[in-house]
Amino acid sequence: MKNASMKYVIFTYLFFWAFIGVIGLFLMVLQLDEVASVLQIISAWSPTIVILFMFGKLYKNEKLLPFLKRQFSGKIKISVVLWILAVLGLTCVGTLLYFNITDKLPLQKLLIAPGAVGALLLNSIITGATGEELGWRGYLLNALTKKYSPLKAAIIVGIVWSFWHLPLWFLSGYAGWEVAGYGLLFTVSLTSASILITMFYSLSHNLLIPILIHFLMNFLMGLVALEQSIASFAVTSALYLAAAVIAILVNYKKVLYGRPARVSPMTDSEAGSL
Repeated sequence: MKNASMKYVIFTYLFFWAFIGVIGLFLMVLQLDEVASVLQIISAWSPTIVILFMFGKLYKNEKLLPFLKRQFSGKIKISVVLWILAVLGLTCVGTLLYFNITDKLPLQKLLIAPGAVGALLLNSIITGATGEELGWRGYLLNALTKKYSPLKAAIIVGIVWSFWHLPLWFLSGYAGWEVAGYGLLFTVSLTSASILITMFYSLSHNLLIPILIHFLMNFLMGLVALEQSIASFAVTSALYLAAAVIAILVNYKKVLYGRPARVSPMTDSEAGSL
């Protein structure tokens, strides 16, 4: 990664990890759960917050508002949205069917209570989906595709995105080797998802596509009550990996590999500052 990209990643990590520590203080020491909940939402916006703080350094001759408008200027095709719904829906259905068919758990016990769906929907909208994508895809992916192919850039972003969550691995409730297993599955899942996001994003050049995929990932898997179990996570990770491998092999419209190419349009001022 180039200098500016590396600085962005480091600052985003430090900002988020520091927030996790502060949230732990409010939860465990001060026992202010309401404040901790607000801080959790803010922490999920770390990639965007860091972009806003570093914007003058990353885009020296660019103004913020035109930059933000351009992130959402691309035309979104209905066919792209339908493919996204199909791929993400199948990963969720596949997880549910695996447990139902193998009789590990009946289907009705895998789903969360209907009354909790609204809260899950709201949480999925206001946290990771909307808070992270301006940073991961709007900036970092586009910066890396100046030097690498979209596929290689997607893999790098996926790994960076995965390890950004590192403190949450240790708060997952697992211990010992289970944490390592959880981290490995998490990395496989998010790196595979990063490849899928890059492919669909390249077909639209609109940041709403990564936001939609990120939202669906969080929401659909949140519907599965056992989303934190190693077994269910392993099934989901395998399905994401299979979808990513198919995407690489098909390479629709040659958007994933080949010579380095920008995923979305960038101005000359942006290109010169990366």
